[in-house]
Amino acid sequence: YIKELGNISGLVISYIADIPAQAIIGQQINLQMKGQTAGAGNQGSNSWDTIIGSPTYTITASDLAMPIKISGAVFVDTDSGHAAYQDWNDALSQTAAIYIRSDSSATGIPVSEFKLSVGSNSGNWCVAPEDIVAVQSTTSEGVLA
Repeated sequence: YIKELGNISGLVISYIADIPAQAIIGQQINLQMKGQTAGAGNQGSNSWDTIIGSPTYTITASDLAMPIKISGAVFVDTDSGHAAYQDWNDALSQTAAIYIRSDSSATGIPVSEFKLSVGSNSGNWCVAPEDIVAVQSTTSEGVLA
């Protein structure tokens, strides 16, 4: 779908990391997204990259037992040691597949809701409707209804 848009100026990858209560503070969550050409026999090899994004997040104490949105820019691979694509149209025309892989020091952290957005900002995200608690009225003693 993105390849069909043409004339884009940027992409952003975003996802939700569900940080467990026992996660280690200071460890990093990093998912690497790579667009690669049809010739890619090894998805880990940079030789086949067309686009790449690698948003990284460092776990803090306030993140424990919380869902965290992580997002970051995706870039055209302009490394002259690789294919050195000139612009988004050039890179995307050569992209045969997009791979996402963990490149983290943190383990055991589920990730979900991957999103690839056109532009320089990730799209909106909010909690699922079933996770929202409606409060009609409160007092100093707490929730009435």
